[in-house]
Amino acid sequence: MQFEEFFDILKSEIMSSLSSSESEELLADSLFEGLQTHKQQERFFEQHFGYVKPHRQVLASVTSTIWKDNKCRKIEKDVVSYYVPLKDQLCALLSMPEVQQNFDNCNSSNFMYDFSDACYVKQHDINVSSNTLLLCLYTDDFEIVNPIGAHRKKHKLTAFYWTLLNIPAKFRSQLSAIQLLAIAKTQDLRKYGADKLLKDFRCTLLQLWNGIQLCLGDYGVKTYKGFLVCVLADTPAAQLLGGFKEGVGCAVSPCRSCDARQSDMAAIFTTAHCSMRDPEEHVNRIAHLSCQNRKGHKYWSKRWGITGPSVLAGIPGFDVTKCILHDPMHVILEGVAKVELKKMLNIFLFEKKYLTLECLNRCIQQYNFSKAESKDKPEVIDKKALEPGSVFPQTAACMKNLLINLPFIIGDHIPEDDEFWQNFIILLQILLLSITPVISLNTADTLEALVAKHNKNYVSLYSEESLTPKFHYLVHFSQQMRLFGPLRNHWCMRFESKNGFFKLQRWFNFINIPKSLSYYHQRWMCMQMTQSSGRRSNVYLYAGDDVKNGPVCTVDSLFPLKEFLENSCAEVVLPQYVLCSPCVTVNGLSYEKGTVLLRSLAEGIELIEIEAVAVHEQVKYLVCHKLHVTQFSSHRNAFAVEKTDNTCILRVTDLQYPWPQVVHNEYVMLQNADDVWIL
Repeated sequence: MQFEEFFDILKSEIMSSLSSSESEELLADSLFEGLQTHKQQERFFEQHFGYVKPHRQVLASVTSTIWKDNKCRKIEKDVVSYYVPLKDQLCALLSMPEVQQNFDNCNSSNFMYDFSDACYVKQHDINVSSNTLLLCLYTDDFEIVNPIGAHRKKHKLTAFYWTLLNIPAKFRSQLSAIQLLAIAKTQDLRKYGADKLLKDFRCTLLQLWNGIQLCLGDYGVKTYKGFLVCVLADTPAAQLLGGFKEGVGCAVSPCRSCDARQSDMAAIFTTAHCSMRDPEEHVNRIAHLSCQNRKGHKYWSKRWGITGPSVLAGIPGFDVTKCILHDPMHVILEGVAKVELKKMLNIFLFEKKYLTLECLNRCIQQYNFSKAESKDKPEVIDKKALEPGSVFPQTAACMKNLLINLPFIIGDHIPEDDEFWQNFIILLQILLLSITPVISLNTADTLEALVAKHNKNYVSLYSEESLTPKFHYLVHFSQQMRLFGPLRNHWCMRFESKNGFFKLQRWFNFINIPKSLSYYHQRWMCMQMTQSSGRRSNVYLYAGDDVKNGPVCTVDSLFPLKEFLENSCAEVVLPQYVLCSPCVTVNGLSYEKGTVLLRSLAEGIELIEIEAVAVHEQVKYLVCHKLHVTQFSSHRNAFAVEKTDNTCILRVTDLQYPWPQVVHNEYVMLQNADDVWIL
C-alpha cells in the first residue's frame, strides 16, 4: 500500500470520529503535512527518533554495452554498497538509558566473565577507563533466497556487524545489540575489495583513538576514546579479512596465529611448540611480497600463507596476527567434532558393532532433552552421512546438544575401557571449557593440557592425514582465553542469528538489494530504540524477567523460606503470602522444579536441586535441596548424586553460577563452570 492510499484511509477514519466541519477536515489534512514522500518520512525520523540512515558507497564504476534501436551504446554504471556511519550509530546507542546504566560494569571477583577482565584489554596502550569504548567486528556471507533453489549464490551478500563490548555479555546476545556496519554483494567485494566500504569505520576508529566528542541527547556531549578489540568470523572470512590465504589447505603455513607448517601440525600439541607470528615481521613480509614478480609472489604467498595487507591494517592499536580470533563454534562444532564423531561412530557401528545405526537413532529420538535443548534436537543420522567426504547433517546448535548428551544417550552401550570413547570425552571437556561464560586463572592451563592430550591421542588412534587445520586451531584456544577472556564470548552463533533477521522478510526486488536490506534494518533498529512517545526505550537491552503465573502460598507453608526471610529481611513485617511460580526466566535462564544448579566449587562440588520457586516484590527465591555427590563417572563425564534432607534458600541474583546444569537420571554434568578441571 502506498503512503497516499494509507493517508486517505486514515483521514477517513479520523473524519468519521469527528463532525464533518471544514476546520476539522483541515486539521486532519495537517496531521500528515510534510510526510507525503519517502524522503520527507526519512528526514522526520532522523530529526525526531534518532534514525541512522545508511549511506551509499561506490565500490567501482564499470562500462557496459547495451543495444537499443539497433545501436550499440556504452553506459557507465556504479557498483554500489551501503554502510551505516559508525559515529552516528555510537551517538544513538550511547543515548540509550540501559546502555549508560550498564556501561561501567566493574568486575571485582577473581573470575573472568568478559573481554574487559582479560589481560589484552587491561594492558592495552589506551588506558582503559569508564569512557573507553571497546568494539568487536564480525563479518559473514549469507543468502536471502532458497539455498537449494535455482538462484543459489546469485544474491549472496556479505554483511559487517559490530557490537559494543562495554555492554554486559548477558545482554549482547540480543539481536538489537548487534549493529549493522555495512552490506554489499559478495561478488562485488571479492572483485573490488572492502577498502572503500570500511573507510568510514577505519576513520571513526582513528578519531576514537585520539578522543571523540559525541552528542548523546539527554546525556549531553561526552568525550570517548576507544579501539577495536577483536574480529570474529568463520575461518575463510577471517583469513580473507586479515590478508591471509582464504583456502588454508593450499598454504604451507595455514594458521594466521603462528608459522607452523601444515606438515608439522600433527606433532604440535601446545603453544610452546609454535612459532607465533610477529607483527613487525608480518609487515616486513607484506612489503617483501609487494616487491616480488608474479612467480615470486606466488611462492612466498604460499609459504607464508599471506596474500597481502589486511583492510584492517591501518586501524590504530589493532594487531592482525593476534586479534582475529578463532571461533569455537566453527572450529569445534562445525569442524573437529564432526570429523571425530563420524570416525568414532563408523568404528562403533560397523567395526566393533557396539550398537546398530537404527539403535543409535532410536536412542537419540527417545532421549529426553531439556526445554532449552528441545528446539535444537539432533537430526537423524543416516548411513550416507557417515561416509568419507560426506556432510554430517547437524547444525552447530544441534551438534552442541548431541555432543553434551551423547554420554547419556549411548554411554551404556560403550565399554568403559574403549580408547576412542575416552578421547571423545576429552573433546567433550574441551567443548565445555570453550563455551563456559566464566573462567578462572586455572582454566586456560587446563584447556591447554586437554587439547594436547586429545590431539596426541587422535593422531595415534586415527591417522595424521585426518588431522585438519582446525585441530591445530584448538592449540591456540588457551592463549586466546588468557588474552581475551572466556571463549564463549568469541563464538559466532548469535551473529549468525543476525543473518536470519534478513531472511525472515520476503524480498521481491533484487535490483539494489544491499540498499533494501540496510534501510530495512535501520528502520527496525530505530523502532527498537524508540518508545511510542518518541523518547528512548527503557527496554532496549532487556525487557524484564518472565514469571509464570501460579498459586499464592503462605510463607508458613514454605518453612525454609520463612526462616530465610526472618534472618535476612530488613522489613519489620514479614510477607504472609508469596507467589509460587512453576517457572521463572531471568536473563534468558529458566528456573523450575528439578533444575540443578552449581552452588560453589570453593570446597568441592556443591550442587542443589530446585524444589519450588517463590516470588515476592519482584525478588525470586529458590527453595532447594542439597545434593550429595557419591562419585564421578569418567565414562559419562558426570557426577552421580543423591538427594539429601538439607535445604537452603537462594535469591536468583545471589547465584555465583546461575546456569542450569545437564541432568540425566541420577547424573549431573557440569557446564558453564570455571574449574571443571577438578574432574
